[in-house]
Amino acid sequence: MTRDTLTALLQRPGAWTSVYVDGTGADPQVEEEARRRAVRERLIESGAPDDDARAIEQALAQSQGFPSPSARVLLASGGDVVLDEGFVGPRLGPERLSHSALPSVLPLLRHQSAAARYIVVETSRASAEIRLERAGGGAEARFDIDGSTQDMTKVQAGGGLQSAFHRYAETTWKRNQDEVAGAVTDLIREEHPAFVVVSGDVRAKQLLRDALDETARDLRRRCRHRRARFRDRSGLCAPCCGHSRRCAHPSLDR
Repeated sequence: MTRDTLTALLQRPGAWTSVYVDGTGADPQVEEEARRRAVRERLIESGAPDDDARAIEQALAQSQGFPSPSARVLLASGGDVVLDEGFVGPRLGPERLSHSALPSVLPLLRHQSAAARYIVVETSRASAEIRLERAGGGAEARFDIDGSTQDMTKVQAGGGLQSAFHRYAETTWKRNQDEVAGAVTDLIREEHPAFVVVSGDVRAKQLLRDALDETARDLRRRCRHRRARFRDRSGLCAPCCGHSRRCAHPSLDR
């Protein structure tokens, strides 16, 4: 969740029903159903509207696919679940079930401050996708960069003409990666990620590495695969930060 989203929540008029509980585990279905009913009943006892309590009960029935243990934060208002965030790992405090004028965001902030944020760059010679992601939370922001594609291919010509075309193509590739590097540098300055993962075309990665400033190069991890995909939303691979071993491509290095 971004700062803008949090600000919008706090400024939204109306009362809030807040829930902070364990995520779905390996318990039998009948026990999970009983736990959800208990949450609804406790919310009503705390003064929450029946519509809010039922909406949260229904949302809890939808598994987020996280491994156990996990934690979940839900905020409802006017009978709608406005926020439903899951986090890998146990709760970072006691359960919270309340109804008040403001949403209970402390559990959310605790988990978000504990989760690593990182940048993923998937680059080619002509374009790039840059994502700001949080371990266990997916992409918070996404940016697409479309560079020049004019005369991108090194042609097979003769003599000096061939060399001229090759130099022009190389210059175009480098200019495109300079633009990508600038966007990555700006994002690092604004968001302070734990590290940067770079994947994609081999030559594009080389040019991007050369274009990055010293701060970005220190944060850089190189993925040997063309796309940096993770098996699920549970987090990062062990070579990155040790949060998880569920990366589909564990071969990340500097």
